[in-house]
Amino acid sequence: EAGGNLPVAFLGDSEKLSVGDFAINIGNPFGSWPTASVGIVSALGGAGVINIMPNGFIQTDASINPGNAGGPMCNIEGEVIGVNIAVIRNNRDVGFATPINVVKNTLKKIF
Repeated sequence: EAGGNLPVAFLGDSEKLSVGDFAINIGNPFGSWPTASVGIVSALGGAGVINIMPNGFIQTDASINPGNAGGPMCNIEGEVIGVNIAVIRNNRDVGFATPINVVKNTLKKIF
């Protein structure tokens, strides 16, 4: 119903991530307003905090605002490298994203 071509986000490769890379979290909490936050990839694989996925998580200090789960985590090139899923609210507010390669593999299995 858009009446034309829509812009798309390019998917990156989460296997190329390193601790210290930039992480940009984008969201639209509760459909109210767009938000963006910038930080770094602080750990890969869950860092022992939560590790329920075989490929772990991308951990970041870039804020994941309430209601932003499902929004993209992008690299400095603007490629989607993860999908924001959770934040642990403590004195450091550590956020987590599912690596985009896990998402790609899951989509291949579904479709």
